[in-house]
Amino acid sequence: MAKSKNRIQYLLNDYLERNGTIDLLLPDGVELEIGITQEGKRGAEKLADYCWVATTREDRATVIDRYAMSMEFDDGACLVDEGMVTII
Repeated sequence: MAKSKNRIQYLLNDYLERNGTIDLLLPDGVELEIGITQEGKRGAEKLADYCWVATTREDRATVIDRYAMSMEFDDGACLVDEGMVTII
């Protein structure tokens, strides 16, 4: 089991290093997006020390990165936590 996990992790990291992002469709319609890109002066740039993760299901989404965590709901409400500050 550990060998399979290590192989999947290696393949995922290799793919991210080459492409910057990956989109996966998980059971129950959950879309998982993982990226190592950040918007810079020249558009999206791959960074070695940055990662973000987003999940989406129907009209709800969750995004986590180094700077913040946010949840968006189908009624347009958005909850953002930027460390010590929570914005509703």
